[in-house]
Amino acid sequence: NPYVDLDFPDDDIDNYCATTAAASNILSQCRVLSPTAVNDHAFSNTSFSNIYYHNIDGLKANFTEFLNQLQLYDNNCDMYCFVETNLKEGEPHDFNINSEYQAEHFYSITDKAKGSGISLYHNKSLPFCRDHGLDIR
Repeated sequence: NPYVDLDFPDDDIDNYCATTAAASNILSQCRVLSPTAVNDHAFSNTSFSNIYYHNIDGLKANFTEFLNQLQLYDNNCDMYCFVETNLKEGEPHDFNINSEYQAEHFYSITDKAKGSGISLYHNKSLPFCRDHGLDIR
């Protein structure tokens, strides 16, 4: 339920309705693309970078499935971004796509068990640098 975290005072029903209507409109335009559709359209214009964004809900639980699904596509993206990785700083992990990608991990909030952490995988052929760390509060 995308509205579960919306917290509006009881007397602000107009703002609640406008927000939920806007969110419903955005969600109604989302669609699932088959690997064939992605292969046919997403990579047809090579002048733009391709970025894959995924709320993975835990790299430990879902990364292998992502790698299996990745085999269905003809091309790779320039960058993969995963949120809600639930990785903890100092915990060993080996989540790598392949040798063509460099990984940058921004770890979960210390006292939060689920729902935080970001991992970015960028193709090593792209100019990319990490100037600053990310402080998640």
